[in-house]
Amino acid sequence: MKPCRLTSAGLIVQADGSSYPLPDVDAAEILVPHLAPRVETYELAGLGEIGVLIRYSCHCWTSKYDEALHNGVIRIMDRGRARAFDPARYAASLELPELMRDLPHKRIYATRGDRNYGCYDASRRDADGLCYTAYFALKARKGLCDAAPYSFRLFVESAYPKAQQEPGRATSLRAILGRSRAGTEIGEEPED
Repeated sequence: MKPCRLTSAGLIVQADGSSYPLPDVDAAEILVPHLAPRVETYELAGLGEIGVLIRYSCHCWTSKYDEALHNGVIRIMDRGRARAFDPARYAASLELPELMRDLPHKRIYATRGDRNYGCYDASRRDADGLCYTAYFALKARKGLCDAAPYSFRLFVESAYPKAQQEPGRATSLRAILGRSRAGTEIGEEPED
């Protein structure tokens, strides 16, 4: 597989600028420039500066592949599941890096299944009154990305406009970093 990139028009192009041949491309091979992995540094009271590597799933800019709707469109394969470029999700994803940069100031909650976290900015709603919501997982993992050190990895699993937030426990970035550092899951209490 050759690395390729996604254009703002939704075209998947190879390094030489030519179109990617149909029918399939592995999502891991596609660079989406505004969602490229990067280290965000957060200044948090009592914790100091914390480097967090942020990566994004293709679910932030694709939707489930529907043969009737997407016939003749390249299939973006995500762990064996077919997805298709979604112009609305892609357009909304342009706000995603800013939402992640401002994570210490955003509403964060543990999702129902205690599998991940959701965050959104209640002050920013689209014309339909929907809040752009990102769902992510966080783990304590150290490393370097483009020479920037990090102590945590945050993976944005999905992001889309949503009418009503899921019920869940409100929390903060500081609290979830502490839980992750202690090695506890969302629903667990840290060991003393």
